[in-house]
This record gives sequence, C-alpha cells and structure tokens, in this order.
Amino acid sequence: MNEVPIKILLVDDHQMVLGGLRMVFRDQQEVTVVGAASNGAEALESVKEFEPDVVIMDIHLCLESGIEVTRQILQHNKHTKVIVLSADGDVNLVREAIQAGALGYILKDDGPEEFKRAIKAVMDHRLYLCPDVAALVMADYLRTWNGKVDPGIPSAAKCLIRGRERALLKLVAEGKRNKDIATILRISLKSVETYRARLMKKLGCSNSNELIRYAVRENLANG
Repeated sequence: MNEVPIKILLVDDHQMVLGGLRMVFRDQQEVTVVGAASNGAEALESVKEFEPDVVIMDIHLCLESGIEVTRQILQHNKHTKVIVLSADGDVNLVREAIQAGALGYILKDDGPEEFKRAIKAVMDHRLYLCPDVAALVMADYLRTWNGKVDPGIPSAAKCLIRGRERALLKLVAEGKRNKDIATILRISLKSVETYRARLMKKLGCSNSNELIRYAVRENLANG
C-alpha cells in the first residue's frame, strides 16, 4: 500500500513563483500541493480548510511579514510544519523565522532536491537550513563567538552572493551603468535595481561606491 502523500500549502504573493513551485512538486509522488495562498488571511483560511502537513511560506509577502503569518498559523495549528522560502539569507531573518516556529529555511534559487530534503527533515521534526544559509549562520556564529572575529572565516554576506548577483556585482565594480548591466545580463532595468538593492542590503552598503569598495576588498568582483 502506498503511503499517503505529504500535503503541501504554498504561500507567496507572486503568481509566477507559485506556478514555479507547483512545477517543482508536480512530479514528486510523495507530496501533493493541496492549495495556494497569496496573503496571510488566505493562508490561515487554507490551513483550516486543507490541514496541510507542510506550509512553504514566502518570508516577504506584499503587505505583511511571512514570519508573522507563520506565528499565527502555528498558534492554531501546532502540528503544521513551516518552511520559510526567501531570497534573503540575513541571519536576523533566519533567527526570527525559527523563533516564530519555522522548522525550515531555504532560498528561492535552491533546486527541487533542496525542497525534498527540507520537507523530509521537517516531517521528521528536525530543523533544516539549506547549505548556504547554514554556512551563513555558522560563519556569523564563529565570527562573533566570545566577541572575537576570526579573519579566516569568510564574510557571512559573501556566502550568499552567487549566480546573477555575483555577475551583477562584477559589472558594478567595473563601473557599468544599470542600463548597460541590464543589456549584458539580459534582464530588465527594474530587475537590475532589485538585485543591486538586495546586494547593498546584504553587504551593508549605503551607496554604489561602498558596493564597489566591498567587491574589491573581498575579491568578489573576480570569477
């Protein structure tokens, strides 16, 4: 007899993301997507209606915090497991998510296998952080352990700069304008601005000059 599939509820305010998540789970026989919600109120109603085993929760909903919605869900549904899905691996957000009761934290550009591992872990009542977030948390812990900073531990933010963000940072360091970057990376100007703002937040930079200096200092503009 086949085991009953794990019931998944998706919560994200972008329809394209929801569509992509449905594709991720479409061919996984061990899980079934029972519903989707785009805001906190819909999420709470869907949890009541479908009683999902796992909720995949966007951390930044349009009008509210996914962390707060997670807290509300778990106040009334203690057996539901929440996996936070985020484009941001900020240590403080990870800490807040776990404190709210989330058992998993993965990044939006993680692949299907990462979702499988996360779901398996939380269903076993184990905390799961994707490798990049786990490295970030460990680096942050080691750098601040007993108030001492180990110069051998890589920058926590650097652990999460990869793919298109790294390519964009290299172009910024080369002095390219946003319009030029959009053309080179074949993305919209708005996407360039979003990536740039995200990088500045991760790296604690208040302007482009600081972003360039960081890239040079950490050797992030190469490779």
